[in-house]
Amino acid sequence: QEIAEERFYKAKVQMRIGDNYMEWKHHDDAWSAYDQVINLYGDTPYPPNAQYNKGEARYYAGKYAEARQDYLDVLTNYPDTDTELRAAALYNAGWCSEKLTESDKALGHYSQAVEEFPRSERAPSCLLRMALLTYGKGQVQEAISMYHRVLEEYSESKVSSDAHYGLGVLYQEEGQAEQAISSFMNVSKDSRETYLAALTAAVNLYAKQGKNQEAGRLLETVLQEAAGDADLEAQAYYHIAQLNLNNEKYEDAMTGYTRV
Repeated sequence: QEIAEERFYKAKVQMRIGDNYMEWKHHDDAWSAYDQVINLYGDTPYPPNAQYNKGEARYYAGKYAEARQDYLDVLTNYPDTDTELRAAALYNAGWCSEKLTESDKALGHYSQAVEEFPRSERAPSCLLRMALLTYGKGQVQEAISMYHRVLEEYSESKVSSDAHYGLGVLYQEEGQAEQAISSFMNVSKDSRETYLAALTAAVNLYAKQGKNQEAGRLLETVLQEAAGDADLEAQAYYHIAQLNLNNEKYEDAMTGYTRV
């Protein structure tokens, strides 16, 4: 009879087999390997992660409906497993629903993650997706409220800059230029591409208001922040070229595009 340590080791090896298949993009084989962990080693700690990884295998195979069910089975079959794993499963189920263009189901999964696991790492990301989907339904004020909730409840989250940027975009489209500029200016430098996009958007708003000095100073900041980083410099010149194109400065736009 196998002792517990032997079974743990065999389950771990079986998990690694599934991981190898994933690295080789043999997704169906990976799914079967993870499924064996569940069927053969149910008394070890590995089945919850194996169930989650079954969802990953289906997702990367483009089988979004099946992947969603595998993710949701994490919560159904392992209700006492790690909070972060269950929150991640709901987040990924939401992504699957978005891939299937089932936005209402996606909103439901994201909302469940926020309500049941508010302190999880995925909660602010779920709120961010909810804001984007809600805006897509034309519910602008509800989307703005969700972005504000991200900033109020998860101010230290990695996605806080995305929330500031999202707010800026919504305020801009609603004709609230000052609020938009304020939101864009709150995007963290650490977000790199998002930061440059936000500054460039603020430059555009200043220019449209006739505040050319403010626009010029901020444009200099964009180039200074990107200096020395080839990827960021390319992003900066692209955004500036787009800005000039939108303002019908075609020669300046062409110059910018050639420097990308």
